[in-house]
Amino acid sequence: MQGCRSLENGTDSRSVGLAPSRVRIPSPASRFYKKRIEKLGSFSWKRPRFIYSEFFKINWMSMVHIDDYDFGEIKVEGEKYTEDIILYPDRIENDWWRKEGHSLHKEDVKDILKNPPDLLIVGEGSQGRLRLLPETRQALENKGIEVETKKTGRACKLFNKMIEEGRDVVAVLHLTC
Repeated sequence: MQGCRSLENGTDSRSVGLAPSRVRIPSPASRFYKKRIEKLGSFSWKRPRFIYSEFFKINWMSMVHIDDYDFGEIKVEGEKYTEDIILYPDRIENDWWRKEGHSLHKEDVKDILKNPPDLLIVGEGSQGRLRLLPETRQALENKGIEVETKKTGRACKLFNKMIEEGRDVVAVLHLTC
């Protein structure tokens, strides 16, 4: 497979292999998946000691990609969504609902605070009406999460770029105003 590398020595490879002494994963996702796999507990990059089935709980070949955004509608991985969503590198939460209209409270991002990414992108809507409350920003930064707020169109582009670079990134996107 193109774009893979061995995490042991950084050499390029065209195959994805799982052997006790070598783990190869897609290069753009290496930092994200390294962080996720280490949270499994019994994993060491020098000498992997995990059960292969635990490794495959992570869908490491699928990375969320935003195909298109227009007012009130977003297309992710070929699927259209018309409600506000949270995008993780490996999944989509489409039943996300905020506590209060155009304000982002700590309660709205409690799952993100439990498992903090390196970067949180807040899509403020096409006209920038969604506001990240100061106490929410403070709680996120206290967990070591870098926060970027942008209008949703720009937030979508930034999310795709960060995913391609292998960043551990989450996006909360307000799709309308």
